[in-house]
Amino acid sequence: MRKFTEEEMEKIIDQFCEKEEREASQEVQKAGSAMDAAFDNYLATVSNDQFKKGFLYALKLAEEKKI
Repeated sequence: MRKFTEEEMEKIIDQFCEKEEREASQEVQKAGSAMDAAFDNYLATVSNDQFKKGFLYALKLAEEKKI
């Protein structure tokens, strides 16, 4: 197999990006949407967990009359 120089590879990549369809396949789009939804769920879960911990800590301090 022929070896390409960096410059040749950059030119090939540029040509490919200019001429080929830029939109991802449906499969890739579906996987991306699933990943976005999973990440949103993760962030919501972490936020909820942190709120609960902070709230319970504040209640504990209030019970100990430190706040």
